[in-house]
Amino acid sequence: MFDVFGTVCDWHTALAGAATQLLQDYGSIATKPVSASDFARAWRQRYAQETQRRGSEALAWISLTEIISEALKELAQAHLMQPIDDAEIAKRIGCWRRMQPWPDSVTGLLQIKNLGPIATCSNGNFADMQALATFANLPWNQILGAEVAHFYKPHRETYLQSVAKLDLLPEEVVMVASHQADLARATSLGLQTAFVIRPLEFGSPGMGEETEVTGKHTFVANDFIDLAKQLAAAQR
Repeated sequence: MFDVFGTVCDWHTALAGAATQLLQDYGSIATKPVSASDFARAWRQRYAQETQRRGSEALAWISLTEIISEALKELAQAHLMQPIDDAEIAKRIGCWRRMQPWPDSVTGLLQIKNLGPIATCSNGNFADMQALATFANLPWNQILGAEVAHFYKPHRETYLQSVAKLDLLPEEVVMVASHQADLARATSLGLQTAFVIRPLEFGSPGMGEETEVTGKHTFVANDFIDLAKQLAAAQR
């Protein structure tokens, strides 16, 4: 099972592209100037904070569309010279469905798929994940994750109900992510884990990406092709 935003796909380039267009269309408040990259990172941070909060506190389910829309609305109020109405918000959040995969992602996923079924375990909802899979040619067997359980990661049911949908036991599943907190939670629930390093996840080195191993993982890989080789060797 794979985390998607950041692990499989490059969220920063997509969100920064949308931010660039927003700043061109609406202008930046002079007292709070912001770059497109900083806007993108702030948008992702607000998404991550809210899903973390909702997963940790087991709050009532709302769609990811609501979360990223509200985050964009708050950022627009803080940084843009003109307000953005709901129709514009709905249009601008489409970048979350149009993220490019990392160069190794599709090839690596196809190689891993030859070894066993592959599925998402993402905070993205079904519609987002399906649209993103179509856009980026991601060859999932199943789309699982938050909407299966109606809880966001790190809620235990997000992982365990996704595992159950595969008709497998936790120890038979590998959770793949570039975020070690995600993997630590999976480990605590009995899953195997694979840490894949994405040095440019936040746009440039040193901006928040995880490049050092800080936990115990079943696999540590430089990319999905490397991970495919390790998984194949483990099956022998």
